Amino acid sequence: MRVLRAVVGTICLLVASTCVAQKPETAIRAEVQRLNAIVAKAGDGEMWKDVKPMATESLANCEAALDRGRVYLSLLELVRAERLVTAASYGDGQTKDGAGFENQWKDERAKLATFTSRSPGTWKAPLAARALEEAARGQVMPTVDAAKAYAPVTEVKYGFFYMGDAQALADFSRTVREMQFAEVPSAPRVGSIAPELRELQQKANAAFKPPLSRDKHSQFIRLNSTLKVAEELDGARLYAGSWYEYLMAVVQYSTLKAQPVDATKQNALRERIAAELKKPAPSGVDDSLRRLFLEQAEAAVVKAPASAEDLGRASAIVDEVLPAYAELVSGAKKAPTKKATQLATVTLVRWPYT
Repeated sequence: MRVLRAVVGTICLLVASTCVAQKPETAIRAEVQRLNAIVAKAGDGEMWKDVKPMATESLANCEAALDRGRVYLSLLELVRAERLVTAASYGDGQTKDGAGFENQWKDERAKLATFTSRSPGTWKAPLAARALEEAARGQVMPTVDAAKAYAPVTEVKYGFFYMGDAQALADFSRTVREMQFAEVPSAPRVGSIAPELRELQQKANAAFKPPLSRDKHSQFIRLNSTLKVAEELDGARLYAGSWYEYLMAVVQYSTLKAQPVDATKQNALRERIAAELKKPAPSGVDDSLRRLFLEQAEAAVVKAPASAEDLGRASAIVDEVLPAYAELVSGAKKAPTKKATQLATVTLVRWPYT
């Protein structure tokens, strides 16, 4: 009887595991449906005023990407929507005082710390999916810690907003880990890219001069935030996530000084992106991270009409990101950068979304 119960128990576990593991397309559409339902029921309070249109757009983009067979782009749009919807849900209508927030924050942080400490184990997924999962998981604890710091200097509801953002990152990580990818080719060997990150940071620092530093101040903030996330991921040995954030920083840096893509070059840009997407990956090699960026470029240029910002981002991907990715894959080593003499120690506080 004990043997029978053990066999039955094993079968139940296998069935449960099979039920949890879903094809990416199925899991993504289920999440889109769930998030759309939350948005539909949301009120018109201050917390949802700006979030609703952005979340609705990301969810629509997610479904459109799936319809075109762009699974990696749909994952990127999903995490954007997940963060917006969950953060707004946490912050909406909160009336707790500082002590109430503190108690809930402690409970939530403990749960999130337990989750992030667990390794995905033998989970297999394309490099692009691993990169997005690691990038999300690696930002959970910095974001929930920022929530505690943010609440006292603004309002409690904004502390809840960032607590929800941290929860959304963890939820996305769980969702991706439960996806069952049909076939996973051999991925490039990912490792630390600390030299590349230092070099790009130095370039960003050198470019931060008037009038560019004044005219594109917000873009510099976003670039430095992305580089900081990439460094944190690299330090945590979440190298797939670090690669992704580094390549995103390459896009952001490249668009700082890029010239607008004029009308005569737009068709050529679209054709080049289409040609790059049609290129088959070398036999048995995972090129999903490269495709993720190409899918972003494609989405930018198919808009009608595509904005100057969209076209600039697409151009940066084909002109700068593809060579940067190829260099990472080739394993090219850069000489360590000699550190400057330390004159002072400056502590910078980085808020999410700044």
